[in-house]
Amino acid sequence: MPQATLDAWISLYAAVGLLVAMCATIAVIKTVHDYRSGSRTLATTSVMDKVLAAPRVWVRWQFNYLLGAPAILMIGIHPRKAAGAGYPSAEGRGASQLSCIKSERRWSRSPSR
Repeated sequence: MPQATLDAWISLYAAVGLLVAMCATIAVIKTVHDYRSGSRTLATTSVMDKVLAAPRVWVRWQFNYLLGAPAILMIGIHPRKAAGAGYPSAEGRGASQLSCIKSERRWSRSPSR
């Protein structure tokens, strides 16, 4: 595998890992806020309620994580669109490199059938 390809995959996985960590952290904060503010309560009257408290908190965290995922995805997608979808600028490039970039753009915008 060429070094440039390996670097691209490593960058991709690092970015995805960062977004997952961000989403998980925000879900933890939201879950803690839900229980501390009183919008969600845990019943602890019986032994079974106490046993099921951890799974209920886990389900609430999962729900908050899934609700936050679209927002985190938009954070990941939006700067990429604003930067021109990763196309390098024409400054400091040779003519052969520019023609490769232009042909790459044509292939990526092929008409749908």
